[in-house]
Amino acid sequence: MPETRPVAPAGSESQRKSIPDRKRFHNPSFPTAVLAADGNVLHLSPAAKRLLGYSQSEPVEVSFFSLIHRNQLFQVMRDVADMVCHGKSSATWLLRLRSVQGRWQWFKADAHYRPDEPHAPLTVILRSM
Repeated sequence: MPETRPVAPAGSESQRKSIPDRKRFHNPSFPTAVLAADGNVLHLSPAAKRLLGYSQSEPVEVSFFSLIHRNQLFQVMRDVADMVCHGKSSATWLLRLRSVQGRWQWFKADAHYRPDEPHAPLTVILRSM
């Protein structure tokens, strides 16, 4: 007989820990990109600009998709479409992003979809690899 594990009740401590803390997405020390539902960059935190080689006053590409290497682009676009159209709450990617100098850098990207914030529904936290 297979072993069964008890399921945590709704609203339990383990379930609350799995829900991302919204305040951390707005911390300027995190390399964060805030995107519109169409993938346009609404905001790039100072830490994210530094990682990609942009000065604080330099404009960033309009579309986040234009920064992604073509080998990862389909997966990212598919996941973003799933988030926006089907309510998928998060995705994680290993991406090559183009820096302002035109070099490719590897990042782990954690994307979170927040449909309750229509002016900034997608948040991507970048970690340099």
